[in-house]
Amino acid sequence: MALVKCSECGKEISDRAKTCIGCGAPIAAEDEARKSDEAPGTDFSPNIQSGEQPITIERTGKKWKLQILLALGTIVVGIIIIAVTGVAATASHTHVAPVGGVAFGSVVILAGLFWFVGAAIAAWWHHG
Repeated sequence: MALVKCSECGKEISDRAKTCIGCGAPIAAEDEARKSDEAPGTDFSPNIQSGEQPITIERTGKKWKLQILLALGTIVVGIIIIAVTGVAATASHTHVAPVGGVAFGSVVILAGLFWFVGAAIAAWWHHG
């Protein structure tokens, strides 16, 4: 049993581990890729004729998934801020939403959108 570094977080883990104990990134797929490089002609593709379904391993780390979820949460908070501002305007019978609340909600939504796009690009970049 040897220790290898996780490609996502750099933590040293067992080469027999299926996933990193630090970040949850799959390790077995990397190990199979190394074995296929070492032993040319070895085919790890699924046997389609036997009716087995291929196993898909998601290689995007949990930290990028968390960033995407937080960005989506920020967008939802911005929508809630705009909705609450509109409800407050309706309740006060002015029917005109305060510009500050709508502007702040819009800024929060834009920040969430930029965060989401950045996290999605980073997840794609670090996908493997």
